[in-house]
Amino acid sequence: MSDADKSKARKWFERAKAVADTRNYEYAIEAYIGGLKLWPDAVEEGHKPLRVVATARKMAGKKGLGFLESRKHGTSGKDALQNMLNAEFLWAYDPGNVSHMEAFIINAARAGANAAAAWMAPICVEALLQEKKVPVARYQALWNALDAAGEAASHQSQYAVALEAFNNMTRIATLWQQQHKSAEAAKAVGDAQSKLTIVKGRFDSDKGFTESIRDKASQDDLRDKDRLVQAEDRLSDLIDKARAEYEADRQSVAKLNAYVDLLTRRESEPEENLAIDVLEQAYVETKNYSIRVRADDIRIKQLNRAARHIVARAKADPENAAIREEARQHRRKQLDFEIQVFEERIRQYPTDLRVRFALAERYFKDRRLDDAIPLFQQAQNDGRHRAACRLYLGRCFFDKSLFAEACNILRKAIEAHEGGGDDTGKQLYYWLGRALEADDHLEEAGAAYGQLIQWDYNYLDARARLEQLRKKAG
Repeated sequence: MSDADKSKARKWFERAKAVADTRNYEYAIEAYIGGLKLWPDAVEEGHKPLRVVATARKMAGKKGLGFLESRKHGTSGKDALQNMLNAEFLWAYDPGNVSHMEAFIINAARAGANAAAAWMAPICVEALLQEKKVPVARYQALWNALDAAGEAASHQSQYAVALEAFNNMTRIATLWQQQHKSAEAAKAVGDAQSKLTIVKGRFDSDKGFTESIRDKASQDDLRDKDRLVQAEDRLSDLIDKARAEYEADRQSVAKLNAYVDLLTRRESEPEENLAIDVLEQAYVETKNYSIRVRADDIRIKQLNRAARHIVARAKADPENAAIREEARQHRRKQLDFEIQVFEERIRQYPTDLRVRFALAERYFKDRRLDDAIPLFQQAQNDGRHRAACRLYLGRCFFDKSLFAEACNILRKAIEAHEGGGDDTGKQLYYWLGRALEADDHLEEAGAAYGQLIQWDYNYLDARARLEQLRKKAG
């Protein structure tokens, strides 16, 4: 990147900051994207402040882009850099959207914007932790992208960038292995850990490289705020500074978010509880409901983490009835809390289809099918959840013994689904087979199970059901 391009980019960033201060968030986003087109790896100067603008815009209650406007910003074209910028533009209007994060990372790696890919990686991982189950193909694509970014950065002696890329590649591989136990996932974990170990050694021997290209005193704070790998005392120092900055300007949502980001970095429950207290107090002062949303998101994250720990203990001691009961009570507590949270969010955001989908999922888990069905029917108008909504609707009707209706819904879902034998596709075929079997369409049910085992021979009990159907027919 030439000095001339960086100079032009800085002018765009200065313009963006100026208009952001007037709360003209949309123009600020365009200006940051304009600068990043000239300097794609401008993490401190461009990507990070753009994230602040995106968060402030969301907390101001602004809506995301409409469907037609989103279509203008494709992320699968031949120009990887333009794809990356388009993904970031879409993400800025919807900063919780993990698909935009994934498109950003994949295209950043293709475009050689390795620092940008590494910066977005931990943000994406945190979003993935909130998802129920991520298809293997998505984990593989992210793993490959971070592998490419980390290798390229390492070859250029950018060891801090490589360290961040490989660290999050390891986290992604670990999630992959937890959700899809396979030799492929285990190998991904091992390869990622090996690369992380190697680059850590190089980084430790060349710690001065980052400081050699940055103005140390102020830039260290900016750099370290988004790094996951840092000394405990350094993070504590950043938390103290962020708290002081927020206390000096309690009306600043950006400073509140920066403080909370750091408090939640270590996944320390006392620090997370402090973050919740700070957010709740800010909500009382501002009546900005999006601040309450963030506090509840931290609570949900704590409940998810506790659930994972209980499950791990139960697996280690499967005969322990006390742990099983603890797990049951925790699931009940978590589900009750999440239903309460999303019922409140629907009252605040009655047109947000993602909130309707989230609440419908919780109603389904709670077997409140009559409450879940209308929400899934409404939420399917959001293309991001259409396939999942139709799958859930099919299962709801199946569970209510409305088998013919379940068959119709699942057939239409399969016709519209473009993922083939991905996880959603397998579930659609499995439940279509179950519904057809229950509705006494045994030949069609066998065809559904037959397609399913061609994709995954050991998928649930599909093979056993197919064999039973053929025995009846024979």
